[in-house]
Amino acid sequence: MPALLARYRPVLAASLAILGVLATGFALAPLLTGLDPQLAGSIAGTTAAQREVRIAVSHTPLSTPVILAQQLGFFKDAGVDVRLIEYNGGDLTFDAMINGEVDLATSSDSVVVFNSFKHRDFVLLGTFVHSDNDIKIITRNSRQITSARDLAGTTAAVIKGSASEYFLSTFLTIEGIVPDQVTTVDKSAGEMHKALKSGEVDSIVVWEPFAYRILQQEQQSVAPLDTKALYSLTFNLVSSRSFADDNQQLISNILRAIRTANRFIYAEPEKSKDIIQAYLQLDKQFVDWLWSDYLFSLTLNESLVLTLEEQANWAINSGLLDEQQAPDFRLVIDSRAYDRMKRDLRD
Repeated sequence: MPALLARYRPVLAASLAILGVLATGFALAPLLTGLDPQLAGSIAGTTAAQREVRIAVSHTPLSTPVILAQQLGFFKDAGVDVRLIEYNGGDLTFDAMINGEVDLATSSDSVVVFNSFKHRDFVLLGTFVHSDNDIKIITRNSRQITSARDLAGTTAAVIKGSASEYFLSTFLTIEGIVPDQVTTVDKSAGEMHKALKSGEVDSIVVWEPFAYRILQQEQQSVAPLDTKALYSLTFNLVSSRSFADDNQQLISNILRAIRTANRFIYAEPEKSKDIIQAYLQLDKQFVDWLWSDYLFSLTLNESLVLTLEEQANWAINSGLLDEQQAPDFRLVIDSRAYDRMKRDLRD
């Protein structure tokens, strides 16, 4: 009997340590000292999974997989307690993450590109949706703008340092218009409607659902340009580098929950749309209208690096940045948790 007690003493000690933490809230790490490394790691991982994880989500249907994972309990099923915090755009969610207000954020590829020149302490963990029609260029009818050529000499509102700015420049360049021929004004997504309605600007470049709402409310005075399939926007999960380093299993579990949500979207599209419509307080007609533009799939591959490099080179060549060399985006993309998720699924 003494030998048996001695054999299981570390396990008993660990169990008492956990009970002590639950009762008092004290840190667990000091209590794990001296335990078998594998056992200690397992206990630490369990308590880490129980902590609340704050995720900043952009107020857009592009955030659907993350919202569904929370609303349908997929995060909880993966052992993660998640709180979603809404912002009006991926630029604001990224700022919240980099400022330590949240642990993770959903952001577009353009936001990742612009911030990669300013910050080296963040990583991209996975892409969960693509869309080739999420961003719209909406113009005032009174200006009779029906093509890129008509935009020359006008004023456009964009969200600086985001997919909005990149989208306008790409559209103009493809159509043979020098981007400098259009004066741009920096506005937030929430300020776009007022700027267009008042005549402060002649056009706006904004993402959904803001574009749809403006088009519905100003049907007689504004119109969108035909830009579908011009640019495929991605929405991605990002975090600080230190958070990723310290929470690999936790992030892997989060990615697995998002993957489950994506599979649910294709299995139950109508239920998925109903949940997003209610959560984001959107019109059913709007959700139906844009749903086919979205490709919900959790990925992390080399093509993303090429996309980021292309946008970075555009920003440099356009004179939007002082830097003359793009960051190495292979260092921005962190595939450790994504690869762990795939291993866990295989096992």
